[in-house]
Amino acid sequence: MASIRKRVGKKGATYSVQVRVKGYDSVVGSFSTKKEAQEFVRKIEGDMDKFGHITGSKIKQYTLADPIDQFALTWGKKDQATLSRAFYWKERYGHMRLVDFNDDFVKLALGKLRAEKDLADPTVNRYLSALSSVFNTAINNGWFGIKRNPCVGVSRGGERHRFGRSLTKAEIKRLLDACDNSESPALPVLIRLALATGARKSELLKLTWADVDTERQRLYFSDTKNGTDRIVPVIDAAWNALMAWPRGEDSELVFPGNNPQAGLNFQKHWDKARQVAEIEDYRWHDNRHTCASHLADNGVSVMQIGAILGHKTLTMVNRYAHRNTAGMEDVINKGVEL
Repeated sequence: MASIRKRVGKKGATYSVQVRVKGYDSVVGSFSTKKEAQEFVRKIEGDMDKFGHITGSKIKQYTLADPIDQFALTWGKKDQATLSRAFYWKERYGHMRLVDFNDDFVKLALGKLRAEKDLADPTVNRYLSALSSVFNTAINNGWFGIKRNPCVGVSRGGERHRFGRSLTKAEIKRLLDACDNSESPALPVLIRLALATGARKSELLKLTWADVDTERQRLYFSDTKNGTDRIVPVIDAAWNALMAWPRGEDSELVFPGNNPQAGLNFQKHWDKARQVAEIEDYRWHDNRHTCASHLADNGVSVMQIGAILGHKTLTMVNRYAHRNTAGMEDVINKGVEL
């Protein structure tokens, strides 16, 4: 909100301006013409944070950490990756005043992120999306006087729609051998469970001994990414590895980390095992694709694969339909007679 008042003195008329914008201290100025006063108001209200450096006004001393913390308190979705990426911004730049955090700085920060972590464009895009979500949520809720999103207009890198790689039987053997010789005693168990059940990494790391059904040889995955629970039977090779795994005394988790209440961090051992096995372009998540692909190759229906992996939509599970042609010859012969 702005006000312009005409004042007449010994030296003639002047125009006093006062601009008030939520989240900023009031800005005042004096001009010799009404046109100059109106232009001043227009610039201040149009882009307060940039023009504020010229006028000397100061945004209330909120920093980037403030909206991120508020965002975290209201985040109720299963996807914790967005929250984790938002906290990256807080850890690196949380001390910065919101007035200084503009689109130019976002571009610079993304460049540093890409170089320091050697990340591909799609991953960098996820960090940008997380930050954008923070600002959009702040704007929609009226937090801290935030009026614009500095991520708007920042160009994104190219997206690679990666289906995921499936290992051959020979590659699986090499990978299992490498995991068996890993310095991590948990890795041989984890890799077998991942390949046998298609479980996500987060599901395995949240698995408790109460989720292990020793009578029926199956695992119970709860609070999963898509919000549904599921029960998955386990083949003997993976089950035997799990049963040989010792139970910790101070944690209910099957695979606890240094903190008994948190899951194990085995990333460096996994990276080394892949290198030893000469498996390239293969992420831990691709174990789900390997599991599903081999099930499809052996005639398991897409509906059953969806139930095992926990897919909620046919769009996801139909990616494996082309691998399963068992019985199609009999079915197709029931069609049109030519």
